[in-house]
Amino acid sequence: MFRMLFRRAQATVDRAIDGLMLRVIVAIPFLIAAGFGTAALAIWLNREYGPETGSLILAASRHSASSSRSLCGLARKCLPRGRDRPTPRRPRRRRVPRLPGRKISRESTVS
Repeated sequence: MFRMLFRRAQATVDRAIDGLMLRVIVAIPFLIAAGFGTAALAIWLNREYGPETGSLILAASRHSASSSRSLCGLARKCLPRGRDRPTPRRPRRRRVPRLPGRKISRESTVS
């Protein structure tokens, strides 16, 4: 009895770890590409505007991007939850026109 429960719990933990590792593995190339892109941008800004101004522009752009992300996260946290939160509207189902004398069942329709 406990063996089956333990196996299910172990399988659940294994799936969670596998999903996390898959996300990490997928994110690594994007992080490396972002690093190379930032380095290229820094070199170009330093060549165009000089080291001080180029570094200032790069720092300001990073600051504005990260602060806007944090403000979006804060706005999502501050949204009302539960009954106060507006529910998303579901699209209405289209009605199938019925022909006289013929019944249409769900099994006979093609989805």
